[in-house]
Amino acid sequence: MVLRGGFMTGYWGRPERTAATLAGGWLHSGDLGYLDRDGFLFLRGRVSERIVVDGEAWFPRDVEEALATHPAVKMAALVGVADAVLGQRPVAFVLPMTGERSGGRDGRAAVTGDELRAWAAAALGRELAVMDVTVVEALPMTPTGKIAKADLAAAAAAAMLGG
Repeated sequence: MVLRGGFMTGYWGRPERTAATLAGGWLHSGDLGYLDRDGFLFLRGRVSERIVVDGEAWFPRDVEEALATHPAVKMAALVGVADAVLGQRPVAFVLPMTGERSGGRDGRAAVTGDELRAWAAAALGRELAVMDVTVVEALPMTPTGKIAKADLAAAAAAAMLGG
């Protein structure tokens, strides 16, 4: 997505990044989206977060939202990890519900990676067999309250290397 008019003047102390972002008098947002027939803009996600799996673009938000519709899921995050065969392997980290609504014996939802993968595949209408799913007790967060996907990607890469 590119925008024109009434936006930022640049990045503080980063003239090369400013030049790239404001090239040609347009703000290059780094977001990907599309306009529907009625002219409504739909955001798909950030260019930097898009995962390319075996030549196919995956937008983490699509998978995360599908996983989050499962009644046992509180939050989900999808990252890509370098893979010699696929290019990037999608890895989903899922935080289960806790408390009375969870249905699990220890207050955490009892749910498996296979069940979640099948749920998300049905919701999206596409095959997700190559996606790894890890159920976690907590998700790392940034100081601004966002999921720290870089930390998750590093953890997933270390796990794939056996560390």
